[in-house]
Amino acid sequence: MSRTRSNTKIILQENGAYDRPTFERLSADANIYPGLLLALTSAGKVDGAGDAHDGPWIVALENKYVAGNLSAGAALSTAYASGVSVEHKYLIPGDLVQLVAAASQNLAVGDEVEVDTGGYVVELSAGTRVGVVEVATTTGAGATAAVTVRIG
Repeated sequence: MSRTRSNTKIILQENGAYDRPTFERLSADANIYPGLLLALTSAGKVDGAGDAHDGPWIVALENKYVAGNLSAGAALSTAYASGVSVEHKYLIPGDLVQLVAAASQNLAVGDEVEVDTGGYVVELSAGTRVGVVEVATTTGAGATAAVTVRIG
Protein backbone atom coordinates (compact mmCIF):
# COMPACT_ATOMS: atom_id res chain seq x y z
CA MET A 1 0.00 0.00 0.00
CA SER A 2 1.50 3.34 -0.93
CA ARG A 3 1.60 6.14 1.59
CA THR A 4 2.09 9.89 1.32
CA ARG A 5 3.13 12.38 3.98
CA SER A 6 3.35 16.16 3.84
CA ASN A 7 4.98 16.82 7.19
CA THR A 8 7.76 15.36 9.32
CA LYS A 9 5.88 15.12 12.63
CA ILE A 10 2.83 13.29 13.95
CA ILE A 11 1.98 15.64 16.83
CA LEU A 12 1.58 19.10 15.27
CA GLN A 13 0.18 20.87 18.34
CA GLU A 14 -0.46 19.67 21.89
CA ASN A 15 -3.34 21.03 23.91
CA GLY A 16 -1.94 22.27 27.20
CA ALA A 17 0.98 24.15 28.64
CA TYR A 18 3.06 21.06 29.38
CA ASP A 19 4.59 18.30 27.31
CA ARG A 20 2.89 14.98 28.00
CA PRO A 21 5.14 11.93 28.30
CA THR A 22 5.98 9.62 25.43
CA PHE A 23 5.50 5.93 26.17
CA GLU A 24 6.97 2.80 24.58
CA ARG A 25 5.44 -0.67 24.23
CA LEU A 26 6.32 -3.59 22.01
CA SER A 27 4.51 -3.88 18.68
CA ALA A 28 2.15 -6.81 18.26
CA ASP A 29 2.97 -7.12 14.53
CA ALA A 30 4.72 -5.36 11.64
CA ASN A 31 1.64 -3.39 10.50
CA ILE A 32 2.03 -0.35 12.77
CA TYR A 33 2.85 2.88 10.94
CA PRO A 34 3.44 6.30 12.51
CA GLY A 35 0.11 8.13 12.71
CA LEU A 36 -2.05 5.04 13.25
CA LEU A 37 -4.35 4.93 16.24
CA LEU A 38 -3.39 2.14 18.62
CA ALA A 39 -5.00 -0.13 21.18
CA LEU A 40 -3.37 -2.13 23.97
CA THR A 41 -3.55 -5.90 23.55
CA SER A 42 -4.15 -8.36 26.38
CA ALA A 43 -0.44 -9.25 26.10
CA GLY A 44 0.51 -5.65 26.93
CA LYS A 45 1.61 -4.78 23.38
CA VAL A 46 0.26 -2.16 20.99
CA ASP A 47 -1.58 -2.91 17.76
CA GLY A 48 -3.69 -0.93 15.30
CA ALA A 49 -7.04 -0.04 16.87
CA GLY A 50 -10.12 -1.76 15.45
CA ASP A 51 -13.37 -0.24 14.27
CA ALA A 52 -15.07 -1.03 17.60
CA HIS A 53 -12.42 0.88 19.59
CA ASP A 54 -13.80 3.90 21.43
CA GLY A 55 -10.70 5.29 23.13
CA PRO A 56 -8.50 6.23 24.75
CA TRP A 57 -6.89 7.63 21.62
CA ILE A 58 -3.24 6.58 21.39
CA VAL A 59 -1.12 7.50 18.36
CA ALA A 60 2.07 5.87 17.08
CA LEU A 61 4.85 8.46 16.78
CA GLU A 62 7.69 8.78 14.27
CA ASN A 63 9.72 5.60 13.75
CA LYS A 64 13.18 6.53 15.02
CA TYR A 65 14.55 3.05 14.40
CA VAL A 66 14.68 3.03 10.60
CA ALA A 67 18.00 1.27 9.95
CA GLY A 68 20.26 2.84 7.36
CA ASN A 69 17.80 5.55 6.31
CA LEU A 70 17.76 8.75 8.32
CA SER A 71 15.57 10.79 5.96
CA ALA A 72 12.59 12.52 7.55
CA GLY A 73 10.15 10.79 5.23
CA ALA A 74 11.36 7.32 6.24
CA ALA A 75 10.56 8.02 9.90
CA LEU A 76 6.92 8.58 8.91
CA SER A 77 6.41 6.02 6.16
CA THR A 78 8.20 2.97 7.56
CA ALA A 79 6.30 0.44 9.65
CA TYR A 80 7.65 -0.65 13.00
CA ALA A 81 8.96 -4.22 12.91
CA SER A 82 7.14 -6.85 14.97
CA GLY A 83 8.29 -6.95 18.59
CA VAL A 84 10.11 -3.60 18.65
CA SER A 85 9.33 -0.63 20.89
CA VAL A 86 6.71 1.72 19.45
CA GLU A 87 6.82 5.27 20.77
CA HIS A 88 3.31 6.59 21.34
CA LYS A 89 1.33 9.29 23.12
CA TYR A 90 -2.13 9.45 24.60
CA LEU A 91 -4.13 12.17 22.87
CA ILE A 92 -6.52 14.61 24.52
CA PRO A 93 -9.18 16.91 23.04
CA GLY A 94 -7.59 19.88 21.31
CA ASP A 95 -4.44 18.06 20.10
CA LEU A 96 -3.70 18.58 16.39
CA VAL A 97 -2.19 15.44 14.85
CA GLN A 98 -1.42 13.76 11.55
CA LEU A 99 -3.32 10.50 11.44
CA VAL A 100 -3.46 8.04 8.55
CA ALA A 101 -6.56 8.07 6.35
CA ALA A 102 -7.62 4.67 5.02
CA ALA A 103 -7.70 3.95 1.29
CA SER A 104 -10.54 5.36 -0.86
CA GLN A 105 -11.37 8.31 1.42
CA ASN A 106 -12.46 11.84 0.49
CA LEU A 107 -12.15 13.81 3.74
CA ALA A 108 -13.09 17.50 3.64
CA VAL A 109 -12.35 20.20 6.19
CA GLY A 110 -14.91 19.84 8.99
CA ASP A 111 -15.63 16.14 8.41
CA GLU A 112 -15.73 14.03 11.54
CA VAL A 113 -13.61 10.87 11.54
CA GLU A 114 -13.67 7.53 13.35
CA VAL A 115 -11.14 4.72 13.63
CA ASP A 116 -11.37 1.81 11.18
CA THR A 117 -9.68 -1.59 11.06
CA GLY A 118 -5.93 -1.37 11.66
CA GLY A 119 -5.93 2.10 13.24
CA TYR A 120 -6.68 4.07 10.06
CA VAL A 121 -9.30 6.83 10.11
CA VAL A 122 -12.39 7.10 7.91
CA GLU A 123 -15.34 9.46 7.71
CA LEU A 124 -17.64 9.01 10.72
CA SER A 125 -20.60 6.72 10.10
CA ALA A 126 -21.52 4.61 13.12
CA GLY A 127 -18.43 4.54 15.34
CA THR A 128 -17.02 6.85 17.99
CA ARG A 129 -15.82 10.27 16.88
CA VAL A 130 -12.05 10.73 17.03
CA GLY A 131 -11.96 14.33 15.85
CA VAL A 132 -12.50 16.81 13.02
CA VAL A 133 -10.49 17.13 9.79
CA GLU A 134 -8.59 20.44 9.52
CA VAL A 135 -6.81 19.82 6.18
CA ALA A 136 -8.67 18.05 3.37
CA THR A 137 -7.27 14.72 2.17
CA THR A 138 -8.23 12.34 -0.62
CA THR A 139 -6.84 8.82 -0.91
CA GLY A 140 -7.07 6.52 -3.88
CA ALA A 141 -7.79 2.81 -4.02
CA GLY A 142 -5.00 0.96 -2.22
CA ALA A 143 -3.30 4.19 -1.06
CA THR A 144 -3.25 5.88 2.33
CA ALA A 145 -2.30 9.44 3.21
CA ALA A 146 -1.81 11.72 6.18
CA VAL A 147 -4.80 13.69 7.35
CA THR A 148 -4.60 16.55 9.86
CA VAL A 149 -7.18 16.01 12.62
CA ARG A 150 -8.13 18.07 15.69
CA ILE A 151 -8.89 15.53 18.44
CA GLY A 152 -12.20 15.87 20.26
